[in-house]
Amino acid sequence: MARKLRRPLLASMLLAVGATLSTAAARAESADTFPSKPITIIVNFGAGGPTDLPPRRIAAYLEKKFKQPVVVENRTGGAGVVGLSAVARAAPDGYTLGTFSASPTVIAPRLRTVPYNARKDFTPVAQIAEYAMPLCVLPTQPWKSVADLMAHARANPGAVTYSTVGTGSGQHIFMEALARAEKVKLAHVPFSGGAGGIAALLGGHVQGALDAALAKHAATGECRALASVGSARHPALPDVPTFKELGYTIDAALWLGLAGPAGMPQAIVDKLSAAILEATEDPSYKDLLKQLLLGDKTAGSAAFRAQVAADDERMAAMMNDLGLTAAK
Repeated sequence: MARKLRRPLLASMLLAVGATLSTAAARAESADTFPSKPITIIVNFGAGGPTDLPPRRIAAYLEKKFKQPVVVENRTGGAGVVGLSAVARAAPDGYTLGTFSASPTVIAPRLRTVPYNARKDFTPVAQIAEYAMPLCVLPTQPWKSVADLMAHARANPGAVTYSTVGTGSGQHIFMEALARAEKVKLAHVPFSGGAGGIAALLGGHVQGALDAALAKHAATGECRALASVGSARHPALPDVPTFKELGYTIDAALWLGLAGPAGMPQAIVDKLSAAILEATEDPSYKDLLKQLLLGDKTAGSAAFRAQVAADDERMAAMMNDLGLTAAK
């Protein structure tokens, strides 16, 4: 029996030693010599979308600045969980970063088991943009404001339908929190992606929808934006107020950033953060955000870490209060 126990014990010891050596090696390189080899940015959603294109533009900027290749690798699956898991498992040496957004980070862990913890397993490096989502209705409908829509919902409990990208999504959580704040009952119609929900609104199958991609339809008059979720007015809808301007205290976690695994040397984090924020100030990057209808909100490592922690607590409380968490 003793001989059977030796190999697992030896394997565990070797893994522990390997992890220690990996961490030591990560910390051995100074910020002065970093980077001395290619950097990989893992994007946990498909190529070509609003989560993919900003880090690609930043990668091109970092290549010129650091004179090292910066490779963008799409690892999709699990609504962002697969790619994010790869980031959590990477060596904490600054050579592997990944896209960091709220849905797989602070929402998914409340809905199902994921192999990471938002605050313990990552090093937030920099926020690079903010998703901005308008709440839209069709222009043929009589509601000109959120107050109009809520008054109708109050008079017709459960009759107002709205679409989102899915149950437990940031949009769903926000809309249910809005309904709770207004003491109304709304009917949620979930879809497996944004396209279905948008088509449902534009086709008149639901009465409202909350989605970032609706901004372009609102800008052309295909739908009417009543308000938008975000820290500032939507760049494509400057005349549409934010929910905060209307006096609502509810909010959604809308950040898009870059993060690495836990345990990264602070000097390397600071160097990466400064370079990434420098990239976000480039005029071509700001133009890209406008094209993608993303908000131009950025933050360094310390501020981004604080935002992630605050939103982790806030989303947990909101989801528990709304009964949107899954038993584990």
